[in-house]
Order: sequence, then structure tokens, then C-alpha cells
Amino acid sequence: MSPGVCLLSVFVATWMPSVFGINITVFPHSPRVNQTVLLNIWVTPENVQHYDWYKGDTTNATQQIIRIDSTGFIIKGQSFFRESTVLLNGSLQITNANKTHEGFYTVSVQQANQLKQGKVYLTLEEPSGGLSNGAIAGIIIAVIVVVVVIAVSLFVYVKKGSSAANVREDVL
Repeated sequence: MSPGVCLLSVFVATWMPSVFGINITVFPHSPRVNQTVLLNIWVTPENVQHYDWYKGDTTNATQQIIRIDSTGFIIKGQSFFRESTVLLNGSLQITNANKTHEGFYTVSVQQANQLKQGKVYLTLEEPSGGLSNGAIAGIIIAVIVVVVVIAVSLFVYVKKGSSAANVREDVL
């Protein structure tokens, strides 16, 4: 890729969300059930009047979760759920996320002279019930060490037993 094309792609990637909408990033990138999830928005805070979050891909009043205005005043919407919190920068935090929290989320940011919106789809992975690869490797290493210790102890015991028998025969 030529430097000009690379520079253009970086420019478009950073310019487009600010002109056409709001970029929302999910943190952690692959959230799991029972984790705290942050739907982080990147908006220039100048002239922001309020941030509105909706559960769904529209800004229907029945889907509104929460609103925070520029003074920090919070209004809970019809779709508010107790695990949700809106931060002062307008990002939405969901604690102890569960499968009912999956789906589209829409944010609407009213600035002095324009309305911006962004959407994101939240998917949660089930926590794995098994052991991690590190735990499995640790168990395997421990088993190998125990087997080696038993084998060496058995070898030494048998060797000692046979040499003791040889000494007794020499004495008799």
C-alpha cells in the first residue's frame, strides 16, 4: 500500500465518524457474561446539551435507557435497567452484563447546532467452564514431576535393596 493511500485511509477513518455519526467502541473487545462492559463514545465535548442511550437501533422514546445533560443531571428512560450507568463523557457502562443486555444500542448526542447518532451491537460470550490452558499445562507438569519422583525413589529403593542383599550374602 502506498503512503498516500495509507494516509487517506487514516484520514477517512478518523474524519467519517465525526462528520456522519459517533464512533462507539465496546470495552473489553470481547465481553463475557457477568463482566462490566463499557460502550465508549468519542465525541468532542464542546456544546453538548445531552446524551441519550437507547436499547435498540432506533431512538424511539419507549427504548430510551438513560439521558445525561451537560450539568450531569440524569433521567432514567422507559427501558432503564439497574445495571446501566451513563458516565459524564456520555459513555454507557453496564455492570454484571447478561444475555438480556445483548443487542443494538443507539446513542444520540445533541450539540448546540447538530444531532449526532451512533449504533453498536453488543454480543456477550459465555464464560468458559473449563480450565485455562495455563492451568492444564501446570497440572500436566505436576503429574510428570510426581511420576519422575516416584520412579527415581523406586529405583533407588530397589537398588539399595539389592545391594543390601549382596552384602548379606558376602557376610554369610
